[in-house]
Amino acid sequence: MLGDAVLVSHTVTGERLWRQARPLVEEAYPSLRLIVEQAWREQTYYLPLAASTPVAAWQPGPVTLLGDAIHAMPPNRGSGANTALQDAERLCARLIDADRGELSLLEAVGAYEEDMRRDGFEAVNASVAAMPGFLKE
Repeated sequence: MLGDAVLVSHTVTGERLWRQARPLVEEAYPSLRLIVEQAWREQTYYLPLAASTPVAAWQPGPVTLLGDAIHAMPPNRGSGANTALQDAERLCARLIDADRGELSLLEAVGAYEEDMRRDGFEAVNASVAAMPGFLKE
Protein backbone atom coordinates (compact mmCIF):
# COMPACT_ATOMS: atom_id res chain seq x y z
CA MET A 1 0.00 0.00 0.00
CA LEU A 2 1.12 3.51 -0.64
CA GLY A 3 -0.47 4.75 2.58
CA ASP A 4 -3.68 6.58 3.41
CA ALA A 5 -2.15 10.03 2.90
CA VAL A 6 -1.24 9.17 -0.66
CA LEU A 7 -4.61 7.63 -1.38
CA VAL A 8 -6.59 10.71 -0.41
CA SER A 9 -4.22 13.36 -1.68
CA HIS A 10 -4.35 14.54 -5.26
CA THR A 11 -1.31 16.76 -4.77
CA VAL A 12 1.27 14.02 -4.35
CA THR A 13 3.99 14.32 -6.95
CA GLY A 14 4.78 11.66 -9.48
CA GLU A 15 8.31 11.55 -8.09
CA ARG A 16 7.02 10.69 -4.61
CA LEU A 17 4.69 8.00 -5.95
CA TRP A 18 7.51 6.52 -8.00
CA ARG A 19 9.80 6.40 -4.93
CA GLN A 20 7.03 4.70 -2.96
CA ALA A 21 6.32 2.19 -5.73
CA ARG A 22 9.91 0.96 -6.10
CA PRO A 23 10.06 -1.05 -2.85
CA LEU A 24 6.61 -2.50 -3.54
CA VAL A 25 7.90 -4.33 -6.61
CA GLU A 26 11.22 -5.58 -5.22
CA GLU A 27 9.90 -9.16 -5.19
CA ALA A 28 7.81 -8.83 -8.36
CA TYR A 29 8.51 -10.31 -11.76
CA PRO A 30 11.61 -8.76 -13.37
CA SER A 31 9.60 -7.17 -16.17
CA LEU A 32 7.34 -5.37 -13.68
CA ARG A 33 10.37 -4.15 -11.73
CA LEU A 34 11.83 -2.82 -14.98
CA ILE A 35 8.60 -0.99 -15.86
CA VAL A 36 8.61 0.77 -12.50
CA GLU A 37 12.33 1.49 -12.62
CA GLN A 38 12.13 3.06 -16.08
CA ALA A 39 8.83 4.88 -15.55
CA TRP A 40 8.69 8.57 -16.35
CA ARG A 41 8.54 9.96 -12.84
CA GLU A 42 6.74 13.16 -13.82
CA GLN A 43 3.99 11.08 -15.43
CA THR A 44 3.55 8.63 -12.56
CA TYR A 45 0.14 8.75 -10.92
CA TYR A 46 -1.96 6.73 -8.53
CA LEU A 47 -4.79 4.69 -10.00
CA PRO A 48 -6.85 2.74 -7.46
CA LEU A 49 -7.97 -0.77 -8.35
CA ALA A 50 -11.54 -1.73 -7.60
CA ALA A 51 -13.98 -4.52 -8.24
CA SER A 52 -17.72 -4.62 -8.68
CA THR A 53 -19.83 -6.57 -6.23
CA PRO A 54 -22.40 -9.09 -7.44
CA VAL A 55 -25.89 -7.74 -7.98
CA ALA A 56 -29.27 -9.44 -7.85
CA ALA A 57 -31.24 -10.02 -11.01
CA TRP A 58 -33.39 -7.15 -12.24
CA GLN A 59 -36.33 -6.98 -14.61
CA PRO A 60 -34.96 -7.17 -18.18
CA GLY A 61 -35.59 -4.15 -20.36
CA PRO A 62 -34.54 -2.80 -23.76
CA VAL A 63 -31.24 -1.52 -22.29
CA THR A 64 -28.61 -3.77 -20.72
CA LEU A 65 -25.02 -3.71 -19.53
CA LEU A 66 -21.81 -5.46 -20.45
CA GLY A 67 -18.16 -5.42 -19.45
CA ASP A 68 -16.93 -2.93 -16.88
CA ALA A 69 -20.34 -1.26 -16.77
CA ILE A 70 -21.55 -4.23 -14.70
CA HIS A 71 -18.55 -6.30 -13.59
CA ALA A 72 -15.40 -4.19 -13.34
CA MET A 73 -12.40 -6.07 -12.01
CA PRO A 74 -8.72 -5.55 -11.23
CA PRO A 75 -6.44 -6.05 -14.25
CA ASN A 76 -4.17 -8.64 -12.64
CA ARG A 77 -5.57 -11.70 -14.46
CA GLY A 78 -6.09 -9.91 -17.77
CA SER A 79 -9.66 -11.17 -18.00
CA GLY A 80 -11.65 -7.91 -18.03
CA ALA A 81 -11.57 -7.35 -21.78
CA ASN A 82 -12.07 -11.05 -22.47
CA THR A 83 -15.13 -11.06 -20.22
CA ALA A 84 -16.53 -7.98 -21.98
CA LEU A 85 -16.02 -9.64 -25.37
CA GLN A 86 -17.74 -12.77 -24.05
CA ASP A 87 -20.64 -10.58 -22.93
CA ALA A 88 -20.87 -8.97 -26.38
CA GLU A 89 -20.86 -12.35 -28.14
CA ARG A 90 -23.58 -13.71 -25.85
CA LEU A 91 -25.74 -10.62 -26.21
CA CYS A 92 -25.38 -10.80 -29.99
CA ALA A 93 -26.40 -14.48 -29.98
CA ARG A 94 -29.49 -13.78 -27.85
CA LEU A 95 -30.47 -10.83 -30.06
CA ILE A 96 -30.21 -13.13 -33.08
CA ASP A 97 -32.52 -15.56 -31.24
CA ALA A 98 -34.99 -12.69 -30.78
CA ASP A 99 -34.70 -11.66 -34.44
CA ARG A 100 -35.48 -15.25 -35.49
CA GLY A 101 -38.56 -15.23 -33.27
CA GLU A 102 -37.16 -17.90 -30.93
CA LEU A 103 -37.33 -15.50 -27.95
CA SER A 104 -38.98 -12.17 -27.32
CA LEU A 105 -36.60 -9.22 -27.00
CA LEU A 106 -37.03 -9.14 -23.21
CA GLU A 107 -36.55 -12.91 -22.92
CA ALA A 108 -33.37 -12.63 -24.98
CA VAL A 109 -32.01 -9.80 -22.85
CA GLY A 110 -32.97 -11.67 -19.65
CA ALA A 111 -31.23 -14.85 -20.82
CA TYR A 112 -28.10 -12.87 -21.68
CA GLU A 113 -28.15 -11.04 -18.34
CA GLU A 114 -28.46 -14.27 -16.36
CA ASP A 115 -25.34 -15.74 -18.00
CA MET A 116 -23.51 -12.41 -17.86
CA ARG A 117 -24.06 -11.99 -14.13
CA ARG A 118 -23.01 -15.57 -13.36
CA ASP A 119 -19.85 -15.66 -15.46
CA GLY A 120 -18.92 -12.00 -15.13
CA PHE A 121 -18.92 -12.06 -11.35
CA GLU A 122 -17.11 -15.40 -11.38
CA ALA A 123 -14.32 -13.60 -13.26
CA VAL A 124 -14.46 -10.68 -10.81
CA ASN A 125 -14.15 -13.04 -7.85
CA ALA A 126 -11.22 -14.86 -9.46
CA SER A 127 -9.42 -11.57 -10.10
CA VAL A 128 -9.98 -10.37 -6.54
CA ALA A 129 -8.86 -13.74 -5.12
CA ALA A 130 -5.65 -13.56 -7.16
CA MET A 131 -4.72 -10.05 -5.99
CA PRO A 132 -2.54 -11.11 -3.00
CA GLY A 133 -0.11 -12.88 -5.36
CA PHE A 134 -0.14 -10.15 -8.01
CA LEU A 135 3.26 -8.74 -7.05
CA LYS A 136 4.85 -12.00 -5.91
CA GLU A 137 7.04 -14.32 -7.96
